[in-house]
Amino acid sequence: MKQLMFLAMAGFIIATMFMVVGCGSNPNYEPDKATIVDVEVESFRTSDEKWVKYTYWNSNTSEAYRQCKEGYYFHLDQGEMVSEIIETTSNSGDTIYYYKVKVAG
Repeated sequence: MKQLMFLAMAGFIIATMFMVVGCGSNPNYEPDKATIVDVEVESFRTSDEKWVKYTYWNSNTSEAYRQCKEGYYFHLDQGEMVSEIIETTSNSGDTIYYYKVKVAG
Protein backbone atom coordinates (compact mmCIF):
# COMPACT_ATOMS: atom_id res chain seq x y z
CA MET A 1 0.00 0.00 0.00
CA LYS A 2 2.84 2.43 0.84
CA GLN A 3 4.54 1.59 -2.46
CA LEU A 4 1.34 2.34 -4.37
CA MET A 5 1.00 5.72 -2.62
CA PHE A 6 4.69 6.47 -3.30
CA LEU A 7 4.29 5.64 -7.01
CA ALA A 8 1.18 7.81 -7.26
CA MET A 9 2.95 10.78 -5.64
CA ALA A 10 6.03 10.31 -7.82
CA GLY A 11 3.83 10.19 -10.94
CA PHE A 12 2.02 13.35 -9.87
CA ILE A 13 5.32 15.19 -9.27
CA ILE A 14 6.74 14.10 -12.62
CA ALA A 15 3.55 15.11 -14.47
CA THR A 16 3.57 18.49 -12.74
CA MET A 17 7.20 19.08 -13.71
CA PHE A 18 6.43 18.29 -17.37
CA MET A 19 3.57 20.78 -17.31
CA VAL A 20 5.72 23.51 -15.76
CA VAL A 21 8.58 22.95 -18.19
CA GLY A 22 6.21 22.66 -21.17
CA CYS A 23 4.28 25.82 -20.31
CA GLY A 24 7.16 28.16 -19.60
CA SER A 25 6.87 31.92 -19.64
CA ASN A 26 8.69 32.30 -22.98
CA PRO A 27 6.91 30.01 -25.45
CA ASN A 28 8.57 29.24 -28.76
CA TYR A 29 5.65 29.49 -31.12
CA GLU A 30 4.81 31.43 -34.22
CA PRO A 31 1.29 32.72 -34.75
CA ASP A 32 -0.61 31.10 -37.59
CA LYS A 33 -0.39 33.58 -40.44
CA ALA A 34 -2.97 31.88 -42.67
CA THR A 35 -5.50 34.67 -42.35
CA ILE A 36 -3.28 37.74 -42.30
CA VAL A 37 -4.61 39.73 -45.21
CA ASP A 38 -2.53 42.85 -44.83
CA VAL A 39 0.66 44.00 -43.12
CA GLU A 40 1.50 47.64 -43.57
CA VAL A 41 3.96 50.09 -42.03
CA GLU A 42 2.52 53.38 -40.81
CA SER A 43 4.72 56.34 -40.06
CA PHE A 44 3.63 59.71 -38.76
CA ARG A 45 5.06 63.01 -39.95
CA THR A 46 4.93 64.56 -36.49
CA SER A 47 7.23 61.93 -34.96
CA ASP A 48 9.69 59.20 -35.80
CA GLU A 49 7.29 56.47 -34.69
CA LYS A 50 6.59 53.57 -37.01
CA TRP A 51 3.88 50.98 -36.49
CA VAL A 52 3.23 47.73 -38.33
CA LYS A 53 -0.48 46.97 -38.74
CA TYR A 54 -1.49 43.28 -38.87
CA THR A 55 -4.95 42.68 -40.34
CA TYR A 56 -6.78 39.34 -40.06
CA TRP A 57 -9.78 38.05 -41.99
CA ASN A 58 -11.41 34.65 -42.35
CA SER A 59 -14.83 33.52 -43.53
CA ASN A 60 -15.16 32.11 -40.01
CA THR A 61 -15.06 35.27 -37.87
CA SER A 62 -14.19 33.43 -34.65
CA GLU A 63 -11.19 31.80 -36.38
CA ALA A 64 -9.95 35.19 -37.56
CA TYR A 65 -10.28 36.58 -34.02
CA ARG A 66 -8.50 33.54 -32.55
CA GLN A 67 -5.58 33.94 -34.92
CA CYS A 68 -5.47 37.68 -34.33
CA LYS A 69 -5.22 37.06 -30.57
CA GLU A 70 -2.41 34.54 -31.12
CA GLY A 71 -0.43 37.10 -33.12
CA TYR A 72 -1.22 39.80 -30.58
CA TYR A 73 0.04 37.74 -27.64
CA PHE A 74 3.06 36.59 -29.64
CA HIS A 75 4.20 40.21 -30.00
CA LEU A 76 3.43 40.96 -26.34
CA ASP A 77 5.52 37.94 -25.30
CA GLN A 78 8.39 39.40 -27.34
CA GLY A 79 8.21 42.58 -25.23
CA GLU A 80 6.94 44.76 -28.06
CA MET A 81 4.49 47.65 -27.68
CA VAL A 82 1.15 46.54 -29.11
CA SER A 83 -2.12 48.45 -29.56
CA GLU A 84 -5.44 46.92 -28.64
CA ILE A 85 -7.23 44.54 -31.04
CA ILE A 86 -9.69 46.47 -33.19
CA GLU A 87 -12.76 44.90 -34.81
CA THR A 88 -13.97 46.68 -37.93
CA THR A 89 -15.66 46.05 -41.26
CA SER A 90 -13.92 45.97 -44.62
CA ASN A 91 -15.24 47.74 -47.73
CA SER A 92 -16.90 44.47 -48.80
CA GLY A 93 -18.74 44.17 -45.47
CA ASP A 94 -16.57 41.45 -43.93
CA THR A 95 -15.51 41.59 -40.30
CA ILE A 96 -11.77 42.09 -39.90
CA TYR A 97 -9.50 42.38 -36.86
CA TYR A 98 -6.26 44.24 -36.58
CA TYR A 99 -3.66 45.47 -34.13
CA LYS A 100 -0.54 47.58 -34.49
CA VAL A 101 3.00 46.88 -33.28
CA LYS A 102 5.45 49.72 -32.65
CA VAL A 103 8.79 49.18 -34.38
CA ALA A 104 12.11 50.92 -33.93
CA GLY A 105 12.88 53.98 -35.86
